[in-house]
Amino acid sequence: MKLNVLGVKRISGTSTKTGNEFDMCNLLAAVPIQVGGGKSVSIQGFGFEVAELPLEPSALALFSSIKFPVVLDLETDSRPYMGKLETFVTGISQQVKAA
Repeated sequence: MKLNVLGVKRISGTSTKTGNEFDMCNLLAAVPIQVGGGKSVSIQGFGFEVAELPLEPSALALFSSIKFPVVLDLETDSRPYMGKLETFVTGISQQVKAA
């Protein structure tokens, strides 16, 4: 999967409300705005918006020496999440070009 990658971000800690630990690791990519709509909604726009894809925490270090933004060919996998299959990033196949 080739994407214009803006960066990667990991947030971890302990919830102040529940005391539960959390660990969220995401890849941020620029994707074209898709116009459209339905009966009661209209989407208009031009350019790009940010999409977040889950990133395997062990893959975070692979991005440490990359100068962002950059187009990358990403390795992905899927896993069950809340009754559906979720695509997540597992690594980098190759760097394509500077964005």
